[in-house]
Amino acid sequence: MRKLMLAVVLVVACSKEGTPVGASSGSGSAAPGSSAIAGSANAAGSASAAGSAGSAATSSEAFDKALVELEGYRAKMCACTDTKCTEAVHTEFKAWRTGLKSKLIGQRPSKDQDQRGNGIDRAMRECRSKIEGATAGSGTPTVSGDPIEAALVELAGFKGKMCQCADKACSDKVQEEYKAWSRALRAKVAEKPNDVQKEKGNVIEKAMKECRKKVEAGTPGTPDSGGKIDAMLVKMEGFRARICACKDKACGGAVEKELETWITAAAKELADAKPSKDQDAKADKLAAEMKACSSKLK
Repeated sequence: MRKLMLAVVLVVACSKEGTPVGASSGSGSAAPGSSAIAGSANAAGSASAAGSAGSAATSSEAFDKALVELEGYRAKMCACTDTKCTEAVHTEFKAWRTGLKSKLIGQRPSKDQDQRGNGIDRAMRECRSKIEGATAGSGTPTVSGDPIEAALVELAGFKGKMCQCADKACSDKVQEEYKAWSRALRAKVAEKPNDVQKEKGNVIEKAMKECRKKVEAGTPGTPDSGGKIDAMLVKMEGFRARICACKDKACGGAVEKELETWITAAAKELADAKPSKDQDAKADKLAAEMKACSSKLK
């Protein structure tokens, strides 16, 4: 029997949708720790190991100079007192980063230079977030070109919609919209949230999950996730019994096809369910038994 018949139900029950901003996930961003002078969403771009254009000394000097310039942008950002200033510095920084990227193609910073760049870049982001957070808290509207900040606003919107739901049908609809948004966000946003932004995203996503859980618990006839998984295990036992009763591959193939159809439906139903250790072990055992019976068919 194909492997997906053995694993999908467990994976579906255990897996979580990627978090685009907080944990996430993804939330949809460059790898954490990539500085403004190296990495996938930074000034140096994805430097290849191509050729030996320029000496190692020249390359090192270029990155040392870039670090001095980057420190200058950090100092300017941290001296800001409002979002008008942070936006101006950020716009200037992005133009500098674009120019630097074209200059340093094919060159790599040393490990020490990359770490220094990470630290400066992180400090600059933290200063920007603090200024924008303080301005937002004072009731003054902010204008942010940061895609992560924009994503946090959109994420908060999904949380608001979820917490306004009165039944499972509504929460399911919002959840589907949220997952589609998350996938799109991961595809279009190349920047990584800083630590402050990650924490904001985590808090919003946690609140949204709690609202969804309350809505589903209060919807008549809605089983809890444990009940859903128990029902799934009963179904699995039925398929296990049928496959193990087969005498040939034709019979086994027919049951497998039916099982695959059921798994597709179960994947949607159990998207947010999390099995207990015992449930997980039982599902593993059933899957192994089905595989053993299927492998004997000729």
